[in-house]
Amino acid sequence: MESEPVPIHRGVRQGDPLSSKLFTAAIEIIFRKADLEHGLNVDGETLTNLRFADDVALVTEKVENMEEQLNVLNNISLESGFKMHKGKTKYMNNFESNKDITIDKEKIEKVESYKYLGQTTYLKDTTKEEVTCRIRAAWSCFERNREIFLDDKMPISLKRQVYDQCVLPTMTYGCQIWSLTKATTQKLKSCTKSNGGKDTRNKAGRPSEVQ
Repeated sequence: MESEPVPIHRGVRQGDPLSSKLFTAAIEIIFRKADLEHGLNVDGETLTNLRFADDVALVTEKVENMEEQLNVLNNISLESGFKMHKGKTKYMNNFESNKDITIDKEKIEKVESYKYLGQTTYLKDTTKEEVTCRIRAAWSCFERNREIFLDDKMPISLKRQVYDQCVLPTMTYGCQIWSLTKATTQKLKSCTKSNGGKDTRNKAGRPSEVQ
């Protein structure tokens, strides 16, 4: 049985299961048309961009190349019905340059740090600050699961499973790029010992504080 054609006056709504797949397919076509040339050499391959859904990061060796590729990407996006958000587009570089970047004659803001996929990137080593931030997030996760960790009837094995699947990944998110020192390593060990102990609580029934 066939129904009458249903006219579509709107695109897919945010949150629709099909939205992410359609968006990813559209973005892939845009980048193939853009055919970006400038990037960084990584093991013989040219890395021009990093993409995760609508979070896109372009990488080049020169500011001029970045401006060129941003404008190419912007023009092709407009042809495909997409519009680049200039206010959310930022750039940073790790060398001295007075060159500004403009897209459609609109100046793009230069920043000293940016957050990509939940990880803040700085020009200087900020491992100490990042570790502190992750420990704070881990304790927040611990508090959200407090009833489980402080339940005397809950088996230790289940508490450990919740800890390993929730608290620990929160604390170590992005650790692959950390430059750890003895001090930051000890800080992580102290946190693990405090909120990941055998019964996860002290005599007062509360998790110990990280020193």
